Amino acid sequence: MINRLAALVGVGLLIVGYLLWQSPTERDRQEKTRGQEIVLPAKADCNIRGVEYFNDYIENQATVEGWSGEYHFSSQLNTCLASISNQPFMSDFSDTRVFDVYENKIILYSSLYKNEPVSQTGPNGLENLSKEKFDMQKNALFTD
Repeated sequence: MINRLAALVGVGLLIVGYLLWQSPTERDRQEKTRGQEIVLPAKADCNIRGVEYFNDYIENQATVEGWSGEYHFSSQLNTCLASISNQPFMSDFSDTRVFDVYENKIILYSSLYKNEPVSQTGPNGLENLSKEKFDMQKNALFTD
């Protein structure tokens, strides 16, 4: 009986020791929280600034039909990204760009007619990407 009790206590101590060893320390929790404190306001700011950027952008276009926007704070690039697309109803034309909102510059560009690039290059000498290539690069930017 005493041997069983000693064995159970020993196993219990091993389990408690293992759990304490595996549990995050207070310092780990503080470091994780500190990172979140920085990113969360940046994400909220990006949502606000992204919507403002989108509204300002389409306000200067010939038509407001067919526009859509998506916003993302990239912690990897430490900037707010806005993907702005135009696919007019019943049209073979599409225009999609990813902007660095804080720098006010285009970083990805795709302008297509019947799914073919309308030119080799876009603004600022950027490559005019196929839909597949654009989507792949945009998804890589919008996933962190």
